Amino acid sequence: MQYRLAELYGVGLMDSDRRHYPFGQNWVTAYKWLIIAEINGIENPSPYKHKITKNLTSNQIKEAEKSAKKMIEENPKLIGE
Repeated sequence: MQYRLAELYGVGLMDSDRRHYPFGQNWVTAYKWLIIAEINGIENPSPYKHKITKNLTSNQIKEAEKSAKKMIEENPKLIGE
């Protein structure tokens, strides 16, 4: 679920005909959800992680990491889903 949220915020939706629909693109939010997905054991996020991080500055990466940590602290049920 968290990996799918990362995809949605990063690249948007794509239908079966490969048409692309933007979903309020936000690379920081995408990276935050990818961090949570990784903690939950998503396998092989590397290709998508590279796509996200190349669109972020080091400060934005730190912001996403801080935000993910805060979300987990406030919503511990995010881990293990």
